[in-house]
Amino acid sequence: MAVRLSNKKVGLVHVAKQKLGLSDDLYRDILRRVAGVDSARDLDDAGFDRVMTEFGRLGFVSTGRKRYYGDRFGMASAKQVTLIRALWREYTAGAADEAALDRWIKRTFHVDSLRFVDAETAHKVVGALKQMKRRGPPPEAKAG
Repeated sequence: MAVRLSNKKVGLVHVAKQKLGLSDDLYRDILRRVAGVDSARDLDDAGFDRVMTEFGRLGFVSTGRKRYYGDRFGMASAKQVTLIRALWREYTAGAADEAALDRWIKRTFHVDSLRFVDAETAHKVVGALKQMKRRGPPPEAKAG
């Protein structure tokens, strides 16, 4: 059984629904079509990511604070971190979360997390993700 969403994420889904001006019928149709559920309470993390990606396509932009690690000398800049996250979402078609990104960074660059990536490694991560995007989606994204 999948782990249910936190109240904060469920709340964000409802905020997006409101900001987009979606009727209940259209909102539930999106939940069913994109995540296979009838209620935001039934979403798991992967379903949440797919729903929020769809809401983004419809024009929703979260005004909530993004995870930002601050300006740290020698470390990846905020722009690099944002670009890495965006490239990861594009490469995985929103199917993989930040924990999966951290696992990939650890396996590929031997750095425990995006949080600990320095500026030079961030440049390499961006290059690798761009190459991966050019080659196409990961096998698990193709099957879906």
